[in-house]
Amino acid sequence: MSRFSRHWMIWIGLFILSTTAVGLSLILIRTVFTGKTPPGAIYKVGSEYIFQKDLDYEVSLYPKTSLTQDQIIESLTNKLVEDSEILQGAQKDEITTLDDSVFNNSNKDYLKRMALIKDIKEKLANNPYTVNGSMITLWFFNNGLAPKGYEQAKSIAYEKMKSIHDDVVSGKMSMQGAYNAIVNDQSLVEIDPAYKNNAYGNFKNIAGEKITFDPVFDNMIWNTEENNYTDLYMLVEDSEKIKNTGVAYIFAYIDSKEGNPNAISYEQWLAKQKNTYKSQKVT
Repeated sequence: MSRFSRHWMIWIGLFILSTTAVGLSLILIRTVFTGKTPPGAIYKVGSEYIFQKDLDYEVSLYPKTSLTQDQIIESLTNKLVEDSEILQGAQKDEITTLDDSVFNNSNKDYLKRMALIKDIKEKLANNPYTVNGSMITLWFFNNGLAPKGYEQAKSIAYEKMKSIHDDVVSGKMSMQGAYNAIVNDQSLVEIDPAYKNNAYGNFKNIAGEKITFDPVFDNMIWNTEENNYTDLYMLVEDSEKIKNTGVAYIFAYIDSKEGNPNAISYEQWLAKQKNTYKSQKVT
C-alpha cells in the first residue's frame, strides 16, 4: 500500500471516530426526549425533567435568610415544579411556544427561561376575561323579610318581573324602562321596602369573580352572548341566615365581553395547571 493510501485511510478513520463522538454527545444531551430518565434529573413535571443544576442555580440566587437549607431546598423545588407547570400550560393555551433552549434540557438557557416565565405571568395578569352588563332585580324575601307573606310576595314579584322581562326581550322596553317600571310602582314596597335601591345595578367582573351570590345565575351571565338578555331567574340564597331559599327575581343584559376567554384569573389558571401536570421525584 502506498504512503498516500495509508494517510487517506487514517484521515477517514479519524473522521468516522469524530462523527461517532458527536453523535454520541447529541444522544446524551437529548436523552430527555427519548423517554429515559436523563443524568442529573431530580423531578419530572408533566413531560419535562427538572435537573439538579436547575436547583443549584436557584440556590445560588437565593438571598440570605433565616430558613434552614432544607427549607430553602423545599421552597425552590416547589418553585421549579410550578415554573414547569406554567410553561407547559402556557404552550397548551397558545400563550407561548417552547423549544429546548428553555425547556426539558439540562443545558437550557436558564435566564431566558426565567424571562419567558415572567412574560407569561404578565400576559395572564394583563389580559383578563371580563363581562360587562346591567341587572334588573326585584326582591320578595329581602333579609328574610316578606311583609305580605313569602308565597304571595313571590307570586307578585314573578308576575311583575315576567311582564317586564318579556317586554325587554321583545324590544318594547329598554333596561331604563324596566328600571322605571319598578321604581314607579309604589305597591312593590309591600314585598321589598328597599325595592327602589335594589332595582338596578351594573357589573364588570373578571372571570372567576362572583357577580352575585348565586353561582347558577353567574354562569347564566357568562354563557349569554353579547347584546343579549339572560332568562328570568329566581335568585337562591344559601347562607347561615337563609338556607337554599328563593329571594328575588332577576335578569341581566350583557353589554360586552372582553379579553381572552381562556385567560381566567392567574390564580385559577395556575390551579388548573397544577391539576393537569403531575410532578414526581425521579432517581
